[in-house]
Amino acid sequence: DKQRHRSHAVEVPQLEAPYKSPLRPSRETLATVPLADVRLLRGSMFERSFATNLAFLKSVDTDALLLTWRLAAGMAWPKGNFRLMGWEHTGSELRGHFLGHWLSATAMSYATTGDQSLASALAAVLHALEECAAAHKSGYLSAFPTSFLDRLEEITPVWAPYYTLHKLLAGLLHVARLDPKLPADQQDRHRMAASTSASSTPAFTAASAAAASALRLAVGL
Repeated sequence: DKQRHRSHAVEVPQLEAPYKSPLRPSRETLATVPLADVRLLRGSMFERSFATNLAFLKSVDTDALLLTWRLAAGMAWPKGNFRLMGWEHTGSELRGHFLGHWLSATAMSYATTGDQSLASALAAVLHALEECAAAHKSGYLSAFPTSFLDRLEEITPVWAPYYTLHKLLAGLLHVARLDPKLPADQQDRHRMAASTSASSTPAFTAASAAAASALRLAVGL
């Protein structure tokens, strides 16, 4: 058996180099299209789907959406505030991730429609998140306790804490790009804080407030 299973050196034949074609400059380039420049065909299934999605975004109770974030920050359960169910239930380990989806979808819908009610909702939610971050007094911001991250590092079963944080960060970045008047690529928190002082001017819209808050929160994470 030892003789039969003894390994033998095998010579690998030299293969020819793959054919290399000369590089030719492309005559076509791809570029992103601003959502404000996109229009769906009237009466199409796509327009109907967008209208349905838009109506849903406007129907979301933002206080219910923020409940788990406020509780995680040690705030009291607001009187009359109901909680969401399913994955956003106060006992779910995945709680908080839907807020990130809502931020992204609402930001994109605002960029498409310019609907100021969406901008106002975003500004209110981002202001509430800033209050949550301040309540933590450590820069932490999430709808679940830091122990979830500890459990992950200890290889103890826990449900996707970094996924939830990724949804939040993605949503914040989508909101931060709302208003082209703001330096969305500026990472200096102090300069962005100074930008918010312009709220007394007519040009400083609810979208600007949301974008400024989102960038401050994203940089602070």
